[in-house]
Amino acid sequence: MFIVGNLLIAIGSVLHIIIYFFYIVIIIAAVLSWLRPNPYHPLIITIYKLSDIVVNPIRRFIPPIGFIDISPFIALLILYFVDLFVVKTILQLGYMLS
Repeated sequence: MFIVGNLLIAIGSVLHIIIYFFYIVIIIAAVLSWLRPNPYHPLIITIYKLSDIVVNPIRRFIPPIGFIDISPFIALLILYFVDLFVVKTILQLGYMLS
């Protein structure tokens, strides 16, 4: 059973890293939207495309309120919840089996 436990620990660790990567990308994209840099710079385009992976599905359900888009904030809350609940559950289950 230790093999399954180690597999669950590895899956949980990778998911944790992916969630925090998107967490940082969403924060950077939100700050960049306030600063209005060159929208044609390849790095800016990449950051927006990466953040849109998580934020766009939320934008379908929660449209912007006037000029304020709260979907990045909701996305951060969802990512935080998934990290605390799902990933920690996978990690604890993996530690119990190893």
